[in-house]
Amino acid sequence: MSAPSPDLFLDAALGYQKTAAIKAAIALDLFTAIAQEGGVLDRVSARVGATSRGVRILCDYRCTGFCKSMTVIMASAPQPSCF
Repeated sequence: MSAPSPDLFLDAALGYQKTAAIKAAIALDLFTAIAQEGGVLDRVSARVGATSRGVRILCDYRCTGFCKSMTVIMASAPQPSCF
């Protein structure tokens, strides 16, 4: 028998963070901005009215799986365009 893992508990306890990040990205219309601005970080940031640092952090954290984030250029993964 393997040792108990805290993963299930941590996923449940911290799950709100992922939800809040997705909600913020939707409120900013981030996925549309990434698509329409060609993924250029400075242009995406200006379009959504946020700092480049904030947009990059949101893409790196929140949108794991929804955005492919790079330092300067981002691209939406195929899934967000379905919604």
